Amino acid sequence: MATPYVHPRNRIRDAAVATLRAYFEPEIRVYSTRVSPYMQKDYAGELPGIAVYTLHDVGRVQNVAPRRYERHVELAVEVVISGKARKELIDTNLDDLCRVIEVLLLNEDTLGGTCNDLLYASTVMDFGDQGDPNVGAARIIFDAEYLDYFPTAEQAADLPDLKRVWVDYSLEGKQDDARDQAHQHIEGLSP
Repeated sequence: MATPYVHPRNRIRDAAVATLRAYFEPEIRVYSTRVSPYMQKDYAGELPGIAVYTLHDVGRVQNVAPRRYERHVELAVEVVISGKARKELIDTNLDDLCRVIEVLLLNEDTLGGTCNDLLYASTVMDFGDQGDPNVGAARIIFDAEYLDYFPTAEQAADLPDLKRVWVDYSLEGKQDDARDQAHQHIEGLSP
């Protein structure tokens, strides 16, 4: 059973990794990390490789009570391939691999229900010719939209019981005299 404190970003990332692993592994390794798995000395044997991680997450209040946020997280899928075989095909091979990733993830546009929608946002391509072998890299960015509730039902179970409510209300702040204001004080709500 999932803990109520697992962040939705974890679930989104894990679902993307599972989708990509089901298709690519064991031929192409898929990592769930932002730390480059290709930094080891003999990384050429690990290529091609795919790393999945999240970047920027923004939200806006969609509903005040109960509190619900519409959030958008950038899901990054980083692809690194070797140019050892035929350097002139590195762009073509990278484009082909990126296209497969886009189709796989966008075909399952809720990532197993972990998000409301998954949209393609952008791709940044790069080429490195300083090492042996030369490498091509691409970072595909997807926008994963999800709803987040505070507190969730599971988290609310851990909150202390509500014992007292005090409400003082003045119509548009124009009732300066406390005797003209509405007052509601309720106590003893929970044992």
